[in-house]
Amino acid sequence: MKFLYLVELKTILAKIARKVNRLSSFIFGATIWSAILKTECGFKLYNNIQENDYLPSSALNFMIGLNRYAERAALYKQGAFIKTKCNGNIVRLPILSNKSHWQFFQSYRWHDPFYAELICIVLETEQRGVFIDVGANQGLRSIDPLDIGWEVHAIEPNKEKIHFLSEIYSINEFNESSSLSIHACCAGPAKGRTELHIDESSYLSQVTQCLDGSFESTHKILCDMNTVADIIRDCEIKPSRVVAKIDTEGFEIEVIKGINDYLSQFKALFVELNPRNTSLFLELTKSAEECLWIDNKNYKLVDLRKKPPMHQVDVIVINRLSAMTLSKLEQFSEKRKP
Repeated sequence: MKFLYLVELKTILAKIARKVNRLSSFIFGATIWSAILKTECGFKLYNNIQENDYLPSSALNFMIGLNRYAERAALYKQGAFIKTKCNGNIVRLPILSNKSHWQFFQSYRWHDPFYAELICIVLETEQRGVFIDVGANQGLRSIDPLDIGWEVHAIEPNKEKIHFLSEIYSINEFNESSSLSIHACCAGPAKGRTELHIDESSYLSQVTQCLDGSFESTHKILCDMNTVADIIRDCEIKPSRVVAKIDTEGFEIEVIKGINDYLSQFKALFVELNPRNTSLFLELTKSAEECLWIDNKNYKLVDLRKKPPMHQVDVIVINRLSAMTLSKLEQFSEKRKP
């Protein structure tokens, strides 16, 4: 019996040792990674590696893991750039002066790439129109429509965050037919005022009605609320030219209520959906040709009306997309299946 205890203890100690070795190796690697990014030359090298398509995804994922330890080293770097997904054009970034800028720099390429590529297919294939980015934050999803010549309306109540998109637009020469209008307000079901809670770590925000405890530490601001329908009318936007994206941290249903009858005239809508809101969402979008949720794990599009999701997903509401766009979406999904 004593022998068995010793064998078991030895096995446990061996497991602990392996974990400690892996942890120490990772910490050592992170220390080196931070030192590399701290130098201008090292940062430029990393930037070029990040924006190429030659490294295997496993290597890029390893770099992402190390990046969390290199935030301070990367701050205040100049000359950072991203390559657009649609055209591969270089977009220069302002000085990465805070953590959220560093997050933007990485997120453009790595945050939900399948979802981002689906948006690009729609924007590239459809005739140029108006892209309405609701919950724009720093403008992550506004870069590609600007790059290919769309008129962009970015709606974001956090003025500090959306200013980064303004800076990007001012220091780059985007397609000559593109334009940017920023609406520093919260989108909702009606005009008014609302409280906005901004997370100190992620820089995301939620209105008071949607607070779910996911933010660790927040500060609160009072902001204006407007409807997407009012913005469409005030800016004389033709709804039939619109592709929209809504990501408002749980407030999406209320935003859709504020679009009114214009929604059925949109080309397409990309929106985040909580499964508990599926029935109400389907009622609000019942006139749509199709509602497809994006299975990022298996790289496929699933009919929301036939198979509702069990977890939070991104959805494409299709109203007036061309046959060519629909074909490309289907082909892309088939091509990306594992």
